[in-house]
Amino acid sequence: MRYSDGLSNEAMKLTTKLNNSYHTPEEIREILSELTGKEVDETVSLFPPFYTDCGKNISFGRRGGDERCTGKYGCGWNAG
Repeated sequence: MRYSDGLSNEAMKLTTKLNNSYHTPEEIREILSELTGKEVDETVSLFPPFYTDCGKNISFGRRGGDERCTGKYGCGWNAG
């Protein structure tokens, strides 16, 4: 399996977990941290559904982008 396939499979697993049941804001940030491999600032608020093909290239919050976004609208976070 290629490295990118592994990242995509992990992202699918985590976004399925995020999107298919209720989570507290703290739990959502924990899942996003696992998805991105980076700590997600406590100011970040995300309202699922959220989709990504990889996740490791995304940053949320004060040092990453606009923490007032929902994944559905594809706005304001830093991917790259």
